[in-house]
Amino acid sequence: MTLPEPVRRRPISKKIQMACDLLAAGKNQTEAAEQAGIARETLSRALNKQWVLNFLQKRAGRSIAVAVGKAAATKVALLNSESDHCRDSASSFVLGVAGIKPVADSNVSLQVGLEVRAGYVLDLRGRSADVVDAKGNGDVIDLIPNAKQLEGKP
Repeated sequence: MTLPEPVRRRPISKKIQMACDLLAAGKNQTEAAEQAGIARETLSRALNKQWVLNFLQKRAGRSIAVAVGKAAATKVALLNSESDHCRDSASSFVLGVAGIKPVADSNVSLQVGLEVRAGYVLDLRGRSADVVDAKGNGDVIDLIPNAKQLEGKP
C-alpha cells in the first residue's frame, strides 16, 4: 500500500493573491486583473491551477463569513419594514433558520377537474334554441355518428 504524495504548497504571487481578493469581493476577471496590475490572460491561466483555486475558495469563504453578520442584520431590519410582504418574507426566513417551519398541510391547494380532449370547439353564442335533445336541453349538437352511419346504412 502506497501513500499518496503530499500536496506541495505552491507559491502564489502577490498580484495573483490581490486579484483573488478582488474576485472574492465581486469583481470580474477583467477588473480584478487590471486592478492587480496583471494581464487578464495571466489571471485566467492562474485560475486553471488547482492551488490557485483553493486559495480563491478560502478567500471567498472568508468574505462570506464576514458578510454573514451583515446579512443577519439586514433580515432583522426587514422585520420592521413598512411593507407587509417584506416583513412576512423576513419573518418566515428567520423562523425557518430557527427551525420553526409551517406544517406542510397548511398550504392551500386548489385542484380544478378539467378534462381536455381532442376535437372541435363550437361557438354556440347567439344561436336560437331551435335544436333540442330528448331531455329538453337546447343547442345540442351530436358530433358522434351513430352506428348506422358508420356502417353506411341510411
